[in-house]
Amino acid sequence: DYNAIVLDLRDYDGLITYDTKVPLAIETKASRGAPIRDLARAIRFAHNYDVRVIARISCFHDETVSKARPDLVVRNKQGRPHSIGWLDPRNATAQDYAIALAKEAMDAGADEVQLDYVRYPVKGIKNADFGLEAAKITKIEVIRDFVRRVHAVTQARQVPLSLDIFGMAAQGHRSDVEALGQDPAVLARECEVLSPMVYPSHYEKGFAGFSEPGDHPELVGLGTRRALDLLDKGSTTIVRSWVQAVNWNSPSYSPEYLRQEMESAESNGGIGWLLWQPAQDYSYAWKARTRKSGRELASKAPTPVQAQR
Repeated sequence: DYNAIVLDLRDYDGLITYDTKVPLAIETKASRGAPIRDLARAIRFAHNYDVRVIARISCFHDETVSKARPDLVVRNKQGRPHSIGWLDPRNATAQDYAIALAKEAMDAGADEVQLDYVRYPVKGIKNADFGLEAAKITKIEVIRDFVRRVHAVTQARQVPLSLDIFGMAAQGHRSDVEALGQDPAVLARECEVLSPMVYPSHYEKGFAGFSEPGDHPELVGLGTRRALDLLDKGSTTIVRSWVQAVNWNSPSYSPEYLRQEMESAESNGGIGWLLWQPAQDYSYAWKARTRKSGRELASKAPTPVQAQR
């Protein structure tokens, strides 16, 4: 029942994991020492085993390019670079960089493009000036317009586009939505898949009345259902949630806990799920497998996907 892998091509630190030809990556040495020598070959290897490849591209959190190209970063109120490791989401070059990587991923045969950190920063921004008032635009509109640009590129290739969104944004809380620039209803119109990061451990104590949210795998289902409820009536966009596959702030975490997360996502309307395991240890994930899904893969359509990252 695992039929896909989320392959990090550009991580949140800005490092590129493969031998890219994108000029900005070469200029900033973002791909120096990249472990994947031949991306197309790696993808073909996965396809030989009927494994779908989702190419994950972190967009605006980029410590590597931020250091090398301060002209691309968020500014402070004095007009100087605001050094918090974030590129300015409105910056055309920053946007073009992500789009170039998406094109390269599709050229190499990726079945899906996934954008992460497709949002504004929310920490360390006290003295930041995003220039939104002067431009008469909101964060939500900036992120929407960027995603629309990417979507035009992926649609032309008939490759699904998926977006990672914050768990709190998926709850629809306006303060979080506006701070991040991630409005689920708006973004769902610009992609095939939304993936809310509904990790139980990431909710504050007291969320949904739970003193220890990390001990409640059913929060995955609550977040999934809430995200679906926010979408336009008749929307065809899939909600495929990220579930927590790591023991962090979750004293009762176990294979059974993980299985409950998976079932909670699907029983609340989610189509498949993605496993977040930063240490790449999927021993619990294998133990949590209790049945075969019986679902067929389709290489060029947004299908039900059970994936590892």
